[in-house]
Amino acid sequence: MKLSTKKMISLAMACALTLTSVVTGNVADAAKNTKKAVQVPSAEINIQAQKNVAATGSAVVTVASGVALSTQSALTCKYDASLNTSITEAKASVASANAVTVTVTAAKNAAAVSNAAINVFADNTTIASIKVNVKAPAVKKGTKSIGIQESVVIAAGKSKKVAYIVKKSANADKAKAVKVSSSDESVVKASKVSGKKKIQLTVPKNATKGASADVTVKSGKKTATIKVYVKNSAKTVKAAKSKVTVKKKKTKKINIKISAQNNAMPTTDSVTAVTAKKKIAVVKSVTVKEGKLVVKVKAKKKAGTTKLNVAVGSKKVVVKVKVK
Repeated sequence: MKLSTKKMISLAMACALTLTSVVTGNVADAAKNTKKAVQVPSAEINIQAQKNVAATGSAVVTVASGVALSTQSALTCKYDASLNTSITEAKASVASANAVTVTVTAAKNAAAVSNAAINVFADNTTIASIKVNVKAPAVKKGTKSIGIQESVVIAAGKSKKVAYIVKKSANADKAKAVKVSSSDESVVKASKVSGKKKIQLTVPKNATKGASADVTVKSGKKTATIKVYVKNSAKTVKAAKSKVTVKKKKTKKINIKISAQNNAMPTTDSVTAVTAKKKIAVVKSVTVKEGKLVVKVKAKKKAGTTKLNVAVGSKKVVVKVKVK
């Protein structure tokens, strides 16, 4: 039977519409099935890990639609590699015909992890998912004491690093954070040295020679203080008298004149004063003042003569002491 051209065209168009309908329907069904496969019911478990004991957390989650559970259902859990160092166990059990209970055990001193996935399987099919958050054990902080040297001399425009010691409390995991501060930043600026138990002390170039300020190291309620002096070197040292006489068992003040870089402030040089013959006289005290040094000498019972040797930095002077 011969078909007219008009009928052939109509027949071809009908076939094309039918084919398009079939293809479109299959694609829609596939997309719908894919969507169902992705939509696995989920829940969340939050665990606060402990330092010395394991910690657990659990949640009940509804299983994927169409899954029927019984007490005989074999369930397994598989989890992200990020949980390997944080948990020791993840297990699932049947809670009802359409829900499971998932229990997760965090290891002692577990590492923190966020949004790690645990998938629950039944016969190799994912039926539920759990998001796990493990919070690392709380660190208990407490400071028992802080130690640092009492004083330091730093030249203007220079810096120095000084070590400190912080001891934690007996029942603490670590000491509290350390903070440093200066009582006068025109004299010295203080900061912590990263990664080390040291502080950096920096004296500005225009700092007054001989000036001083306290730098405080604080941890919790504990503090320690180091006094920082701006270097003020002695230029000359001279005894007010080259010879002095002291009566037996009496004490006498001996003045030593000091010319420093800044005479308005005491020198920061180290000072020593000692007698050559301690059976005749001994040094009782040394006081550093602006422009001078006062040495107290006490005479012994025995009469005689000795030398008082005084050193201020690299400068030296000798005073003859006679006991009668």
